[in-house]
Amino acid sequence: MELKSETKEDLLLQSLTYFKKYGSKNVTMDDLASELAISKKTIYKYFSSKEELISECVDYLWIHFEQQTEEISKLKIDPIAKVILLYELGLQELRKTDSQFLYSLKRYYHQSMKKYEGFRKKLIFETLLGFLTEAKAKGFIRSEVNLTLFCELNLLDFDEKLYKFKLFERFENDEILEQLIKNRLRGIVKEEHQYLIDEI
Repeated sequence: MELKSETKEDLLLQSLTYFKKYGSKNVTMDDLASELAISKKTIYKYFSSKEELISECVDYLWIHFEQQTEEISKLKIDPIAKVILLYELGLQELRKTDSQFLYSLKRYYHQSMKKYEGFRKKLIFETLLGFLTEAKAKGFIRSEVNLTLFCELNLLDFDEKLYKFKLFERFENDEILEQLIKNRLRGIVKEEHQYLIDEI
């Protein structure tokens, strides 16, 4: 993997790809420079330390994901479908990421992990909760359902469960989506609107 150009954005993208593949702890700046066929001086031109590089990689990861999320938000489809599409996207991205990436953040790069968790909470309690709230207002979801609690119990640690139980090694994305997301939505969506889940 060679760096196409020496811009900061290209360096971030390629570094993130490498960290996601091998984990941030196990990759040294020497490893990264060698993999990208650049000098360490080029890396330090933009980042004062590995910690800063990892922190900005987390920013880049979520900014990219939020851009894709915004595209889903703009679609002229029902909010239940948006929830499912967002998780389809999440599964695609997480499958490309080795479990060591998240574990390394949690164990060795606490500030970056706090940032990651902050972005994740924003996704769950702003974007996804917003979709579900809209669905409830439209009468798709049962009135007694506490949507904030539903998100906390069922959606918040979705990514960690995938790695903890090694689901990517044993199941395809469609089956994971069916069991972890669609089945849980079936528990709160009214009977007459269950077809909204099955259409996607």
